[in-house]
Amino acid sequence: MDSKLIAFAIVGILVGAGIGIGAGYMVWNDEGTSDVPDVPEPEAITVKDGRGKNVTIASSSRVATTSVTVTEIVCGLGAYSKLAGVTDDSNNYNLRDYVIGLGDDGYPGIIAQALEYEHITNMGNMYMISAESVLTANPDLVIMGGYFNSDETITSLEGMGIPVVVCKDDNSLENIYFNIKLIGKALGMNAEADKLVQNMQSVVGKITGWVTKQGAPSKKIAVLMGFGSEYGTYGCGVQYLLGTPMIEMFNNTNAFGTTLPGMYDVVSKEAIVTANPDIIIDSMPMGRDVLDTVKTDEITKDLPAVVNDRIYGVFDLASKEYVLTTQSILNSLAIHVMFVFEDKLDFAIDNYMGDEYEDNLRKFWNQINA
Repeated sequence: MDSKLIAFAIVGILVGAGIGIGAGYMVWNDEGTSDVPDVPEPEAITVKDGRGKNVTIASSSRVATTSVTVTEIVCGLGAYSKLAGVTDDSNNYNLRDYVIGLGDDGYPGIIAQALEYEHITNMGNMYMISAESVLTANPDLVIMGGYFNSDETITSLEGMGIPVVVCKDDNSLENIYFNIKLIGKALGMNAEADKLVQNMQSVVGKITGWVTKQGAPSKKIAVLMGFGSEYGTYGCGVQYLLGTPMIEMFNNTNAFGTTLPGMYDVVSKEAIVTANPDIIIDSMPMGRDVLDTVKTDEITKDLPAVVNDRIYGVFDLASKEYVLTTQSILNSLAIHVMFVFEDKLDFAIDNYMGDEYEDNLRKFWNQINA
């Protein structure tokens, strides 16, 4: 990825398998300088945000984003030149440079270098965000994700005349599409947002179409977060994207569907046994050795998922990629499908997927397009 980041000036988006959003992006040279492609400034507009509130935006030339989710979507629209401040959460700017089926939009390397050369203000961690930290970026528009927002921060910013656009909770594909279109409208980039959503829908259609062709019987799937954690093992429920929505998208059943009506909650080993899953996926494993204990624990060792070697986990970079709720959700869907339909793949994967996940994504994309 470094060779891309040391390129000169403006690079056109690469088209992946004929699908790309058609914008361009810029990168910095060794000295941290480059011509930044400007995005035209729209006239004042009013948007209805994820709260259902009408927000009037006079200018979007300096945008502060209070979550990496929003930052990635802004980059996906090709609006890098508008970013004045971003949060720096969990080192997410060292992740992928590939989203299955989409063109290269320059994220996250372009943000990492912008922070390094101080072209963009680092406003700190999203969980600690305050009006004071946002103001360090001198924004004329603030865009927030659907979670971890402080009413006090929002009220303070709005009281100073700075418009705040809040996205919806990203617990469904529909809400992710809504957020992309909302951000596009706020930035005066409706066409770019519509194109990105259309391309995402095309990729989702290819994945679901491939799954349908397999004719595989329905499986009971338990998606966990942190099996064996000292804080408890969480199970993904009906309202969490990694739970029922993603599982049912591919004609399977959430093993916790009747017991976890919300997003997620702590589940005991006994509750996992009662759920009796055919497949277990740990989306936030504590470690390979810890996840391995599900196979030897006296309570869980006889589960169908254990007996048939259908325990899966995402580690290292893949673990961060799996839970992203932007255009990168396409990678999450593909990883999920590779786990669940492992026996239908024409290449081998490890049950515990790590930094090699990008190679697997490319192989999977080739297979479903063959």
